[in-house]
Amino acid sequence: MEFKTKKKSETVMEITVNNTAEEVERSFQKAYEKARGTVKLPGFRKGKVPLDMVARHLGDSVAGDAANFLIQDSMQEIFQELEPVPIKAPQFEIETLSREKGAAFKGEYEYIPEIKPAKYRKLKGEKGEVKIEDAVIQKKIDLLRKEHAVMKSREEGKIEEDDYARLNLSVKSGEEVLFENDDFPFYTNRDDVFPGLKENVIGTEVGKEGSYEQLIADDFPDQKFAGKNVTVNFTVKEASYRELPELNDEFAKDLGEFETLDDLKKDIEKNIREAAEDTVRSRVLQTLVDELTEKTRFDVPESLVDSEFDRRLENLRRRIGQQDMPLEQIAQLAGESKDSLEKRMRDDSEKHVRESLILSEIAEKEEISVDESEVDELIKERAGGRVPEDQLDMLVQNSNLRDDIRFEVRMRKTLDLIWDNAEFKKGSPVSAEKLFEEGALQY
Repeated sequence: MEFKTKKKSETVMEITVNNTAEEVERSFQKAYEKARGTVKLPGFRKGKVPLDMVARHLGDSVAGDAANFLIQDSMQEIFQELEPVPIKAPQFEIETLSREKGAAFKGEYEYIPEIKPAKYRKLKGEKGEVKIEDAVIQKKIDLLRKEHAVMKSREEGKIEEDDYARLNLSVKSGEEVLFENDDFPFYTNRDDVFPGLKENVIGTEVGKEGSYEQLIADDFPDQKFAGKNVTVNFTVKEASYRELPELNDEFAKDLGEFETLDDLKKDIEKNIREAAEDTVRSRVLQTLVDELTEKTRFDVPESLVDSEFDRRLENLRRRIGQQDMPLEQIAQLAGESKDSLEKRMRDDSEKHVRESLILSEIAEKEEISVDESEVDELIKERAGGRVPEDQLDMLVQNSNLRDDIRFEVRMRKTLDLIWDNAEFKKGSPVSAEKLFEEGALQY
């Protein structure tokens, strides 16, 4: 057997393999052996027909299987010799297959091209100091008070924002009853239950009735209401309100190891600052990586982009709980066209693969290693005490998971190297309040 390779592009190599007649014959014998169990001939039990009789009976009809065996055997022999190294096994087409003259088949495989990272030390960036506004701390305290509030019955008076009510509720279109529930639970801090309900229930007295007319939008999720003029009738049967704990030192003590309210506020500020600084670091670091990526030019193998695209699509389907949903329907849910969503996801996939390849090359150049104890530690940290001890041991030993975690830790160390060697100038202050508004931080 002989083989030769030829560069077809910056990421694709062409390979041609020539086999001798003897090698072709061996592949036919393997094909006959495979088919032996299905051959029936008079005087022999199924699977017991002598191989030479199987060969005479089947002749060249097993050429397809023989070709597959020939390719498999050839690749096992030459795979380790291929340079550059294939990302995955080549796909071949048979050009000639002769038991007398031998065989030739040709294929292609993708490889990772040579990557020469641009200068990654002393990248320049801007870091702004995080500003924690009093309003942010106060909002967190307000949320803590709500979480520790006691629900009290509202015996009389008007329903207020953030009350919990039980309604006798009906929705009609003319004489047609579209919905009816004589014990409908309703939190007045929600405005996504039914159009107009929140605005009309708030301000109604306990025990009193209310009614309003509403035109329902054509795109309302429940089509039995969509596009209709409806009459909503309700009675507030009962209601509860939150009695918030007093904001004092005792409240702080009830939350944990705090002696005073000031201690609680300082702890809240510390936690928000740490989260905000992590967010700022990630954003600034991404600008450094973007600059590095822009200056490091190379062709990205399509198969790697395809794999990343498929991974992202699978994750997207998992998040919406629809494993088989076509991309077109997902695009409709996202409010964009299929082509637009597909292009955006593919661009993001290509960018991610490009960054990963550059960082991997830097890690190799800098000889960044990962200790197995670091892998163990991160797996256990991710498990977070939710996995029983016997299952945790199995999880720690999972080779695929270990490979993923090892890669993640190595990339993290590489990013740390870029960050630690960057040169920063002072940027504009970063508002924690704005980070919360953007959704970058969660209360």
